[in-house]
Amino acid sequence: MVPVTEWRAPVDFLAFLSADGREDILTGARPVPLRAGDVADFPRDRSDADLVASGVVRAYQVAEDGREATIGYLYGGEWLGALPVLGTAPVVHLQAVVDSVILRLDPARFRTRNEGDIAVSHALAVHTATILARVVRVVTVRTLGSVLDRVAFDLLERASVDQLRSGELVFKVTHEELASSVGSVREVVTRALRELREAGIVSTSHGRVRVDDPARLTRVVNGLVV
Repeated sequence: MVPVTEWRAPVDFLAFLSADGREDILTGARPVPLRAGDVADFPRDRSDADLVASGVVRAYQVAEDGREATIGYLYGGEWLGALPVLGTAPVVHLQAVVDSVILRLDPARFRTRNEGDIAVSHALAVHTATILARVVRVVTVRTLGSVLDRVAFDLLERASVDQLRSGELVFKVTHEELASSVGSVREVVTRALRELREAGIVSTSHGRVRVDDPARLTRVVNGLVV
């Protein structure tokens, strides 16, 4: 079975700030609701101060040939915007894995606060370190992770891509295809799928997988299920 621990956002950005700092930054903030499967391609000059208010959001980049690379999965309380100290931000697409709300802050107000409040700079630094750790974990999972880790990552990637096409977290894949993708054998992959199925995270039928609890599956990928 897949034991589940109580989960909290790795970096609750606003929790780093004083009450006055939070009130100031949230002044003029605008909530942007996203349905599961929606993609938010915000213009970078108007989206450099975003927070995930609730839900789960997949951050990813797209190559010229259309292939996608996941950067990480972000949760309620986490920072989404560009990092002012790093200059030009890369183009990052945001996909709501479940119904989510993004909080659009006032960029000018945020920049002013960042320049005068060390707590904001500290929160950004912690966020940056967390994103870097996640990127390292993605590489580690794909190369050295357990079969359960690799299967969870593979399923979540397939489901996220299919969600963009169909709006549902359902896709076709055989046990043999999964085994080939994660570098294992059919019997071992079948056991990993059974663990995820018994935990209520996925359901399976012949040649098809449905992700029933995408938030918990992202926790497996992010190492939040131990």
